[in-house]
Amino acid sequence: MSPYSGSQSNATAGAPSAPAGAPSAPASGTAPSNSGAHSLEPAGAPGKQEDAHYLVTGVPGNPCNRIEIHDFVKNEKFFSLYVQALNMINQYSRDNVESFFQIGGIHGRPHEAWSGATASDNAGKYLGYCTHGSTLFPTWHRPYVMLLEQVLQKRAVEIANTYKVNTAAWKEAARTIRFPYWDWAIHATPPSEVISSNRVTITDMNGTKRQVDNPFYSFVFPPNEINDFEGNYRVWPTTLRRPMSTDAGAQSNVPELINVLNAAVEDVQENTYTMLTRVTSWEKFSNTQLDDNPVTSTSLEGIHNGTHYRVGATSVPGLSGHMGNNDVAAFDPIFFLHHANVDRMISLWSALHPGVWVAPGDSADGTATIAENTLIDTKTPLSPFWKTKTSFWTSAEVGNTQSLGYSYPEFDGLDLKNAVAVKAAIAAKVNMLYGASGTYGAIPQIPGAPQVPTPAPSTKCPAHGKWDWTARIRVKKFEVGCSFQIVLFLGTVPSDPKQWNLSPRVAGTYCILVNESVSNCANCASQSEFVEQGYIPLNRGISKLSGLSSLDPAGVVAYLTANLYWKAQKVDGTPADTPSLEVTVFCTPLSYPAGATAPVGGTPVGYPSCTSGRLQPAGR
Repeated sequence: MSPYSGSQSNATAGAPSAPAGAPSAPASGTAPSNSGAHSLEPAGAPGKQEDAHYLVTGVPGNPCNRIEIHDFVKNEKFFSLYVQALNMINQYSRDNVESFFQIGGIHGRPHEAWSGATASDNAGKYLGYCTHGSTLFPTWHRPYVMLLEQVLQKRAVEIANTYKVNTAAWKEAARTIRFPYWDWAIHATPPSEVISSNRVTITDMNGTKRQVDNPFYSFVFPPNEINDFEGNYRVWPTTLRRPMSTDAGAQSNVPELINVLNAAVEDVQENTYTMLTRVTSWEKFSNTQLDDNPVTSTSLEGIHNGTHYRVGATSVPGLSGHMGNNDVAAFDPIFFLHHANVDRMISLWSALHPGVWVAPGDSADGTATIAENTLIDTKTPLSPFWKTKTSFWTSAEVGNTQSLGYSYPEFDGLDLKNAVAVKAAIAAKVNMLYGASGTYGAIPQIPGAPQVPTPAPSTKCPAHGKWDWTARIRVKKFEVGCSFQIVLFLGTVPSDPKQWNLSPRVAGTYCILVNESVSNCANCASQSEFVEQGYIPLNRGISKLSGLSSLDPAGVVAYLTANLYWKAQKVDGTPADTPSLEVTVFCTPLSYPAGATAPVGGTPVGYPSCTSGRLQPAGR
């Protein structure tokens, strides 16, 4: 394998000096000045970077907040500037390092090097930059979002300078603008300005309201630049979400997308809350690798995979939208709204677990710039994101977002030098935003529902009075050949797979995101036998559907044994064959010690009898 261009940074390994994402004084690892990188250029003709590496610096000046997309679209100046800036870079030619096509292409297709960062081995085989399924998954995507953010902010400044009305206010908006995030654990869907409107209204340089193409809805590929894509991706001229047909005029199925996202939001919120409050190790937090960690919670990568799948899946056999395939996912503009929230989750989790940062792992077959069978850790280069002309960013250098030019609203007004105070403040905000009230205790009695006596407490699961029920999913990631999901039901399974996601008997889903061009990604190829692990929360489903008056194991085990069913479903909506799939039920006793800010999980107890001997049962 060819070594990466330049030398690795010598930053000290370990956790960031301040909570990741929390405002603090810039550390010595602050991004270097990129001389000229933020100079303004004529619209549509930015300089090419063919002879020098493009440095990812973040936005210069004082850090400002990224804000949630529902608030962002209400800010006339932010929204108007960003729509114009995104439309501008969408028009840049393929060979422009700042073009949306090149930036989106870092994640997969067209399988080319970005800004001179080695992308192939000595034989010329493209190896990719992918770090999915590894401990670097969260930190690799941080400079990725930073890159698009700095490009768009630079263009926003240029655009603001052309305004003839209220010029100072427009310039100030351009200075403080940062990339928005979509908080999918609170808002099931993004606003219409992202998910359903082909055209949007902006305020132009003359102060006039006018309609323009909406660059958040889809990306229009440059002519002839998708000829080497595969399948329908080489036919569709724009990105699609839940596409409805195979032809070039295919449309996104927006109503179906909205319904599917709405159906999943409660599980997303519960998974998010559990991940933030009960996962304490970086290994468990960061990725979907199989482990024996007793915390029954899905990782950040696992939760992230679900949004990819739901946006990119379809109900048309043989198809998948762009977000449902890692090889082309980053061309959909919603990808970056999604990953900005993934980045925010890193900041929230790090504040709740100060001092915990990237844990060492195995590189397996490596990537274009990471050697095979080597240790990956905080010093591993996060290629292709150049920090200097000779080195890439590393995980050790991206822990403090303040030094990277941005923060998040949850950290406003906090004394960031006081880790204890920050932890308490963020814990309160996480409880307010995502606290799964009512799902860990006794099931509330539903008016008109049969009143079932509470079973006697079980001796196997300590009677703390509250329990957390989950189903552990273990399955080989690449055995289906595309992205797929596991759907759990409590009761009758609909005979039509198109109804699975929306069935009232669905207890939850777990989604597996797959790069369909495995042969072009060294990291993916090394994971051919990779067993992915995640968890589906069951408390809500049991509460709604069982008729039980308690979550005590004595009653729940019998109920799940008789009523728990599951199906595997491909990204195109058809049933999937998953012989490696294991579904195991766990119950975690919860306690609420004095001073605790969230439920504390005890040792999970497995109940294999609930699923033993049943492989994808047909239902009833």
